[in-house]
Amino acid sequence: MNAILHTVINNLSQAIVILNHEGVIIYSNNNVKSIVGFNSNELIGKNSFTLLYTHNLEKAKRHYDKFANHEKLVISSVLRLKDKKGQMVWTELTATNLLSDKYIKGILVTAKDITEKKKFEDQRIAQIVIETQEKERHTLAMELHDNINQMITASIFMIAEATKKLPEKNPLLSESITNLKEVVHEIRKLSSSSVTYDIENFGLKHSVTNFIKRILLSQQIRFVIKINEDAEILLTESCKLHLFRIIQEQVNNILKHASASKVLISLSKSCESLHLRIKDNGVGFDVNKPRNGIGIYNIKQRVKALNGDLHIVSENGNGTSVIIRFLP
Repeated sequence: MNAILHTVINNLSQAIVILNHEGVIIYSNNNVKSIVGFNSNELIGKNSFTLLYTHNLEKAKRHYDKFANHEKLVISSVLRLKDKKGQMVWTELTATNLLSDKYIKGILVTAKDITEKKKFEDQRIAQIVIETQEKERHTLAMELHDNINQMITASIFMIAEATKKLPEKNPLLSESITNLKEVVHEIRKLSSSSVTYDIENFGLKHSVTNFIKRILLSQQIRFVIKINEDAEILLTESCKLHLFRIIQEQVNNILKHASASKVLISLSKSCESLHLRIKDNGVGFDVNKPRNGIGIYNIKQRVKALNGDLHIVSENGNGTSVIIRFLP
């Protein structure tokens, strides 16, 4: 009977482990290997806490101790585990306290790998957030251009007409007109960077080139743009917009922080994947130090929406490369 039961358990779709009161694994079926990479013999005798992907191990142990002291309690949770290679795995767990059961004498845990499901959910959420941001950008751009800009332009004309009727020129009014014209210019630049008709009508390469042309009016930096047409033709409109916003964000980061004299922006195709690279020869930075700015957060959200991988290579004095790999 035990042999039959063992065969049945090993052929279940879910991974099953049994833990003792201290969290040590006393039984594991074969399916656990598909989640964490360890076979049953490697897991038995191993403390389960070593498999947790967490920065607060003591808190996890306190929760486990509390659970172990409540007989027949059942809990379900989503946890991050660490596989044999040290990679994070999202799992859906159900734990049943059967320590008082005369046959089990442990905590029965069933587990299911939901890493791909989690990635899909994160991608969908990121896409929704970004689409909402784009709608807000578009609305703001139209409001600035069609309403506020027109009001300021009208005010410039009124001040100019009033100035003509004064017996002598007033330098404050002249300065006000100059300042208001500069505001109109800045609003037009902001509106232009927020709307997406260039991408929809002319494509990514055209939009990036126009974006860089506007920068070159005030910046002495050499830009090299290499956007492969065979790669661009594979992109959806949504992908083009994500890449354009990533390029905008990183170029702005370069202008603010890098002190660079040369920037390369390239989009290439390799086998089935596409690669976006933004490289500068600026001051660089230590990638091991936390960077929590809104710019890098926005880039990460875009990459997540693309279901891609982001790599940032940099060191002090040797520039920075932002590399994004994704499937079209």
